[in-house]
Amino acid sequence: MKHGVLGKFFCSIALSLVFGLVFSQETSAQGNAIYLNAAITDHGNKTIKNSLAFYIATAKGYPRTLVLTGPNPQSSPRTPYLEYAVKKSISVPRNITLVFQNGARLTTVGSSVYINFFCAIQAGSYQIFDTDSDIRLRGGVTEAPFEWWGAHCITEKADYIGNWPKFDSGPAIQAAVRSCSHVVGSPGAAYLVQTPIELPTQIIVDGKWCTIYGSASIGSSQAIFVIKDQKNVVIQNMSIKLDGADRFLYVFGSRDVKIDNVFLREDAAQQDFTFFDIHNSYHCYLNNVTMNGGGPESDNGSVGVLIRSDALSGGFPVVDNIGIDNTTIGSIWTCVLLDFDNASNNILLRNVSFLGLKPLNPGAYYGLRSIGSGRVDFINIDGLHMESMPRGITFEPGAVGYTMSVKCVRFSDVEQVFNLYGDTQDRVTIQTVDFRASTSGQHWVFYHLDASVKKLDEWQFDSKEYSIGPMEGTGVIN
Repeated sequence: MKHGVLGKFFCSIALSLVFGLVFSQETSAQGNAIYLNAAITDHGNKTIKNSLAFYIATAKGYPRTLVLTGPNPQSSPRTPYLEYAVKKSISVPRNITLVFQNGARLTTVGSSVYINFFCAIQAGSYQIFDTDSDIRLRGGVTEAPFEWWGAHCITEKADYIGNWPKFDSGPAIQAAVRSCSHVVGSPGAAYLVQTPIELPTQIIVDGKWCTIYGSASIGSSQAIFVIKDQKNVVIQNMSIKLDGADRFLYVFGSRDVKIDNVFLREDAAQQDFTFFDIHNSYHCYLNNVTMNGGGPESDNGSVGVLIRSDALSGGFPVVDNIGIDNTTIGSIWTCVLLDFDNASNNILLRNVSFLGLKPLNPGAYYGLRSIGSGRVDFINIDGLHMESMPRGITFEPGAVGYTMSVKCVRFSDVEQVFNLYGDTQDRVTIQTVDFRASTSGQHWVFYHLDASVKKLDEWQFDSKEYSIGPMEGTGVIN
């Protein structure tokens, strides 16, 4: 009996040693990076030995690092990149870490083939995915650079003149936003975009203070970025130069769109451009935005922010809650243009500056201008500085029915501060307004008031000290 007990004891020790050795060898193997071979015909087929799918399956949930090697830089002739083909859809789990060497490129083959990435990816600012591939970054990557899909950084404008197809980063950025919910540019980089980029729902595009040139190839009916029937979209931290493109952003039928820390300028002495076109949309917010036009020779018909609605049936407003905050708009024909053919509500301007050019051009420049026949309600202006603008706040014939609050406003060198043509404007409150004299010889504070508009003594001026300066007549032109 003793021999039986001792036998079982020594047998259990032997089994423990054996299994312990096997487990130790497997763990050691998982800890070492495995280098994949681009010559394998299908890295999505786990039955093919040494394929990507094979190593995912044999990892059995243990951590494993897989390296996609790039071409040998010493080879002659030099191979530009090595393509790792995936012909069957796969998911790369969290236990896997993929390392892409420069020149290694993963691509899907077939219209219904995709790759889900739940794993961490290690790669530099170079292309690792094909722009036509169905790549889905699900969680292991917190942000992905444009370059992973082939965006090309130009060092200066001269790099791409005459070479636009070669340097167009539009398709790469389009593939990036289709694949990942948070995409980024490279700090200080510059990209040419000549094809529109359509942004999906739940996307953050963070330029990291890159510069994007929008070329004329985008077309007059398009924009650099297009948001159509989407929600929860953020564009932030970038510089935009309209180098022939007509618009930076077109928003249609969308909601919860935020633009933050963006600098825009027109760079090609063009006319009739619009930086922001917000159309039939809700809850759109501009914050810390600077827009700079090209001056009087190039900005005839230009618009900083266009907010518009169509004459749709039904009683609900088709534009609601549009905010412009901490923003400067300068050298542009119309800083903010409201074009409503249906009921629209809640337009907020807060801590905004509208800057024209000196000397004043009497035929140019509007601060806030409203046209169209739709009802406009609840315009709130809180903290507005307007300088060198022939026309300040203008409501043209047909722009009817608003409740407007204006406070903490300074007008300097503005000829027509309130230029009102409409027939039912009422409920206007004006507080803490500082009027500074115009140098142009025309100094109207209120212009084109008609019999149906409330007279000056019915308007509320709560500021005790304000200077109108030298004026022609009474300052109220009926």
